[in-house]
Amino acid sequence: RTIIEKNIKLSGYGTLFLFATPIIVLFLMISLIGLPIAIITLIIWGLILYLSKIAVAMALGDYIFRKLNKQKIHAYIRILVGLIIVCVFVRIPYIGWVFSLLIAILGMGTFYELTLNRKNK
Repeated sequence: RTIIEKNIKLSGYGTLFLFATPIIVLFLMISLIGLPIAIITLIIWGLILYLSKIAVAMALGDYIFRKLNKQKIHAYIRILVGLIIVCVFVRIPYIGWVFSLLIAILGMGTFYELTLNRKNK
């Protein structure tokens, strides 16, 4: 199942991961021992936040081509179509930030789910 089909569960994980991580990092920065851990955690969090747009674009492109019965289209084309759609929605004036937030939440939830699946295998 893709991001689009499991969006409720992933949005819960993504919201928690998006907003709880900076708060935890602030608490870690209080102690001298926790400072390096906090910095590393913040760097990883920022990287995942950046990559979340790509993960959602991949899932969106795959979902669109699956609904059109065009699964044999090359993966780069599916990613490109998804990225174009994501970029267009994020740049809509006045409401683009809402789409950006939703994409970040879904993307972070996806990375969390992938991490859980990797640990369970």
